[in-house]
Amino acid sequence: MKTPSLASLSLVVVSAVVAALAARHVAMALRFAYPIEYPEGITVHWTQQAAAGADLYPAVDPAAPLHNPYPPLFYRVAGLFQHRLANPFLASRLTALAGLLLCCGAVAWLLRESGRRRAFLGVMLFAFSTTVLRYGTTARVDLLGLGLALASIATLAAAGPGWRAGLSGLLAGGALLTKPTFIAAAAAGLLVSGRRGRRTLASWTGGLALALAVGLLLSGSSPVALARHLWTLNQLPWEPAGMFALTGQVLARHPIIAAGFVLFLSGGAKPREALWWYGIFALAGVVYAGKIGADENYFLELIAVACVGAVRVADRCDRVAGPPLDGAAAPGAVLAVLAAIQLLLYLPVNPAPVFSRTYEQELAGGTTRFTPSASEAEAGALVVAELQ
Repeated sequence: MKTPSLASLSLVVVSAVVAALAARHVAMALRFAYPIEYPEGITVHWTQQAAAGADLYPAVDPAAPLHNPYPPLFYRVAGLFQHRLANPFLASRLTALAGLLLCCGAVAWLLRESGRRRAFLGVMLFAFSTTVLRYGTTARVDLLGLGLALASIATLAAAGPGWRAGLSGLLAGGALLTKPTFIAAAAAGLLVSGRRGRRTLASWTGGLALALAVGLLLSGSSPVALARHLWTLNQLPWEPAGMFALTGQVLARHPIIAAGFVLFLSGGAKPREALWWYGIFALAGVVYAGKIGADENYFLELIAVACVGAVRVADRCDRVAGPPLDGAAAPGAVLAVLAAIQLLLYLPVNPAPVFSRTYEQELAGGTTRFTPSASEAEAGALVVAELQ
């Protein structure tokens, strides 16, 4: 029996710790009866409107300009069981969690040729990311859209001119019906299916058109009202400084897979591969992070592609590497160490405060903790009591 290496044991220990913290976060976030983040209130409001059969895209009152920022798919799905749960946030959070599980399945499918262990490693690198966990357990639409986008790319990877191409287009349309910024999958699908021939392109575009037609029916509104809410009232000023700040923030937590992403794009991937084009278009989509009020959700697609790409780069290294030199580590051991380091960076550890001589006081070093606490629950209960 082969004895596990120190690198493998380190990866197992770190994975167990991170998995335990992730499970604790999921349990606490799902049962938290108050908003974890401000945008949750917007999502839950429109989910309740969908559950009540009200208009999702009504005329906007200039005195109180509340508009619906997203297409109808997420609201329709979460609205199916909104009134059956006592916690008003739970239906939307469960829908986001379902999107996270769909993402994990798509990542595993895209890594099926790498073997079970490496596919599982890719799923861990994705699912335990602080950014992914944050959006997968709050009432936010992003993970459902990402799951549909990744499923579209995974389906297109093995699609010919038949039903698989149509299903890929349908899933890409579903991503757009969740959040229009998930356009990278549609752009990659259109390009790749077009390069595979007219029949494949026709099947793919037919699936996309069907999804968009169903989405218009789900909205229950006219195209004009839909466009007013999703485009006219959804425009925000663009600020490059915010985009660079968010990029640095995300890179600080994902340096290993970020390196894998760059190597994947530059390492000779097949020019017709859907995932490669998806990564290119997702990278261009980072410009959305420059909008005023933008957050880390605009990097979710890059994180997903980076996790798959990093594992595929490791596979290529295995194929081209010869026997290790004396004293040199095997490629598998190097991958285990790098994966363990990346997982360690997901730990919810607060940086130490920094003393500022300018202000003569300690400044907080930042925080990565996003799990709701008991004190926050008490504060929420006090606010609700005052409102009642």
